[in-house]
Amino acid sequence: MNVELLSDTAAPRYGYESDEEDQLNPLLNRSIQRPTHVSIQGYPSSDQPPEVVIIASGEAGKAWAQGAHLGEQRATVIVDELAVGCIFLPSWSDAAVIVSETSASLSTWEMHTYAEGIIGFFNPKRLLLLDIYSVPLYVNQAPLEAYRAPVRYLRTRSGEASAPFLVPFSPPNLMQATCAAFASIAALPTSQMQAIVLLLPSPYISIPRGHDFPPSPPPSTDENGPIWSENILQEIHICLAELSGMRAHQSWQSTGRVVLPKQSGIKRRGDIGDGGMYM
Repeated sequence: MNVELLSDTAAPRYGYESDEEDQLNPLLNRSIQRPTHVSIQGYPSSDQPPEVVIIASGEAGKAWAQGAHLGEQRATVIVDELAVGCIFLPSWSDAAVIVSETSASLSTWEMHTYAEGIIGFFNPKRLLLLDIYSVPLYVNQAPLEAYRAPVRYLRTRSGEASAPFLVPFSPPNLMQATCAAFASIAALPTSQMQAIVLLLPSPYISIPRGHDFPPSPPPSTDENGPIWSENILQEIHICLAELSGMRAHQSWQSTGRVVLPKQSGIKRRGDIGDGGMYM
């Protein structure tokens, strides 16, 4: 006698639902994937866009900008009528400096368009990107405590590190931030740009950028003081200055000021989105 061993079991769930057309697929939520418009407002029309652009993002950008003597804000990067980046033309460098995402984080579908908009406006030959990486999530042969973790770098063209304190950002680790969108464009075979990414170690694990609620960014200071020592920020500053075409020596010195976008009729928002660019 033939016995069907699975005759008394329930059919798989997909057996009932696979043909239904009214199932909600969160990956196809078109209401949040709106078109993105990027513009730069206030940039001096008489100035020739520089060949080097420094993009300092998030908490790393905020901490570095506090002592980088960037001068007055010259322009603003707008994403869908929201201020996302502050543009400076410091006297000590030939580069334009964009302090980005200090008060508004980009969502996944905005990152690439944001990078394309800035690159299309400046058409730089070199991009210098400053951001963070999470030490607890970094895959390494020997796990390191956050305070011992090095500053890591990644570049889209062959070459060694420009400073001895830099350590390569190695696979299988991923960059999940807007800096990856810039680096991905620079790495295209048709691109003539070079991108160099500098990543400060962070002891925090970044909260995923979910669109349901605005997560708070990881803090750049704790109860014992800044996450990064003044020596590290000074070394980063010297490295960025040398790579960008240093006009005059200008040491990094904290002023305690936080750089935020101007509020002249431009909205700001909290962190939104889901996931991040990676490479």
